[in-house]
Amino acid sequence: MKNYVPVTDAMLRDPDPGDWLMIRRNYQAWSHSPLTQINTNNVKQLQLVWSWAMNDSTAANEPTPIVHNGVMFLANIGNIVQALDARTGELIWENRVGPDLSNGQGAIRSLALYQDKVYLATTDVRLLALDARNGRIVWETRIADPSKSTATPADR
Repeated sequence: MKNYVPVTDAMLRDPDPGDWLMIRRNYQAWSHSPLTQINTNNVKQLQLVWSWAMNDSTAANEPTPIVHNGVMFLANIGNIVQALDARTGELIWENRVGPDLSNGQGAIRSLALYQDKVYLATTDVRLLALDARNGRIVWETRIADPSKSTATPADR
């Protein structure tokens, strides 16, 4: 990814109108965009420009895409993280961190973006930091004992 701009504390406190840097968009949890290009007069003219198929046959995944500087970061079931060009829908990078749970217990609600890292809490209780430019794992740590999770042994 060219020209990545690291996410700062100031950006998180006062996000650019075109960005969606965290779940519910801001610390006040407004859950709406301040952009005004679409309004009641022109909303009927909207057309689908692109779509992206999620890795989910169970309908259990409900991620909040994170958008920064024209790049959409998306979490998929199976601990898959993707970066897409938000304008075209083209895949920039993908990391299949795993494990791939196929029973619907692998849903991820959101990612975190800070500085030059994408943070992912995996379904097998690890916390990972990925390089936002290319998706490579920068570091990971186990945050709990997976043997004490509510998942069944077949899910681990």
